[in-house]
Amino acid sequence: MKSGVPPWALIAVAGITALATLLAAVISGLIASRTSKRAIDHAAEMAHLDREAARFAEHRAARREAYATYVTAGMTALRACTEAQVKDAPWALWVELRKKAVSSSHDVVVSFGVVEVEGPPQIADSAKEMYQAINVYRKAVVTHYHRAAPSGDAVDVVYPNIESSEEVSEAGRVALKSLRHFVAMARATLAD
Repeated sequence: MKSGVPPWALIAVAGITALATLLAAVISGLIASRTSKRAIDHAAEMAHLDREAARFAEHRAARREAYATYVTAGMTALRACTEAQVKDAPWALWVELRKKAVSSSHDVVVSFGVVEVEGPPQIADSAKEMYQAINVYRKAVVTHYHRAAPSGDAVDVVYPNIESSEEVSEAGRVALKSLRHFVAMARATLAD
């Protein structure tokens, strides 16, 4: 069957078609490669962002836990110091209340260490002010409400009874104010 088209034209058309097909395949491969690379880069970036978000969430949770523990310890210490302000309690009860005040203020110092590590510095400074104020309050309560032991009972520490009731009350107000300041600072830090 003769078509009237010279054979060289048919060969040229077939060659051009083959080259066009090959060129289209190369271009398609390059486009697919670039698209795959972009998808892989995007997935890697998203994985990095997910890890960063998880790390931030863990750090925030650790801070929240440290701050909450610290505030709880501070409130417990303030309550214990307030409860230790008894004038006419039996000796054994007074000793128990005093020990509770001392122990709870020690818990504030222990939890302060975690807050100091978690930071940031302004929170650590506020926490330090809080534990110092609670410590002053505890000392004021213990010294003001100190009594001599009944005859025959041993006294492990004797404090001079030098603090006035007003000084004890003022120390309590300062300690409570410092706790509230720490709570405000913690809220602001956790909101960021």
